[in-house]
Amino acid sequence: MNSLLAAAASKPTHLVDWAGLGKVVLMSAIAVAALVCVVSLGINLLTRAEGSHGGRRTVNSIGAVLCLLVVFAAVGVGLGVMFHKG
Repeated sequence: MNSLLAAAASKPTHLVDWAGLGKVVLMSAIAVAALVCVVSLGINLLTRAEGSHGGRRTVNSIGAVLCLLVVFAAVGVGLGVMFHKG
């Protein structure tokens, strides 16, 4: 009986780690803002590539593809972190 009372007394009184939750929300907001900027840049470069000719078209197309790859990589890293068991 004493061990049951001792176990109940040692349980944490706070159910939510508010500092940890705040860090997660802040980092998520920063990541979303950065990804929106990269997607916007990629769309802008792709739009410029449609109206360009020659080398400028190639550079804009490559830049748009790189932006898309950065977004895919960030999403992949995020999914990897979420599903990592450890």
